[in-house]
Amino acid sequence: MPFLQLDDGTIQPLPVPSTITIGRGSGNDIQPESQSISKTHAAVSVSERRVTGKLEAYVEDFDSRNGTYCGISPLELERVVGKRKINFGDYIKFGNSQTYFRYLEAPPPRLREDVNDPSASLIQQQQLEGSRDRAGLRSSGSYVPRKTARFLPTADCRLPSLHATNTPAITTTTTTTIAICVSI
Repeated sequence: MPFLQLDDGTIQPLPVPSTITIGRGSGNDIQPESQSISKTHAAVSVSERRVTGKLEAYVEDFDSRNGTYCGISPLELERVVGKRKINFGDYIKFGNSQTYFRYLEAPPPRLREDVNDPSASLIQQQQLEGSRDRAGLRSSGSYVPRKTARFLPTADCRLPSLHATNTPAITTTTTTTIAICVSI
């Protein structure tokens, strides 16, 4: 089952098939507080292909004034015109808000046990997030993306030395250790 990570860090399961509407109006499934979001702004729909059984998801902008944006990172967002296919991990931004939603294949690791527990409600998940906020794991008043960093083993790379030599035919090398950090 896919999930939509909301701008406050909580996650919303997306049943298959389903359509979730986003907007400030009371008839929407998700109602962000930003004034740059229209009353009926956009929708996220999920369905299963009959032949292959693979999931397909789309975000559709309802001709909103401030637009809907989608991309693989918050720095690479493109305006959605009409309907656009989204992939797992894509970021979605509604209006001029500085917060992002994210389309996920599975819930983040720290919430996984809460989501798989049928008795855990969205309110309980929000309370869990609130306790993390009080513990200082998230700065108050601003959005902090929920990411976990994992360091990969270091690699030795031989790079040409930048200092000058007397003979151009002779070069020296310097061993440099590089650590690579991957956000998941």
